[in-house]
Amino acid sequence: MRKITLFVITALLSLNVLAADNIKYSCTLDGVERVIEVVYPTAGEKLPCEVHYTKEGETQVLWTYTNEVDKCEVQAESFVQKQTTWGWRCSNESAPVTDTATE
Repeated sequence: MRKITLFVITALLSLNVLAADNIKYSCTLDGVERVIEVVYPTAGEKLPCEVHYTKEGETQVLWTYTNEVDKCEVQAESFVQKQTTWGWRCSNESAPVTDTATE
């Protein structure tokens, strides 16, 4: 019984660590790049989280959440979609590259 409990706890902790990798989107337009990134300051933890926006070499923190899991991801994806409506072509660099721009 102890081995099963230990296995389940280890598996859950491993999933949490995997789930807390930073998410990075790169958006380009006419040779200019913007970066939208979900950052988890505490390794392996989904909270707190921040959404960073980098343009012209300067990074701003757009949103910070301390008690709403997945809110940063939703905000970042929404902002990426807004960028695409403005003509930017965005791809997720933290996973296999997928173009989120509509053609």
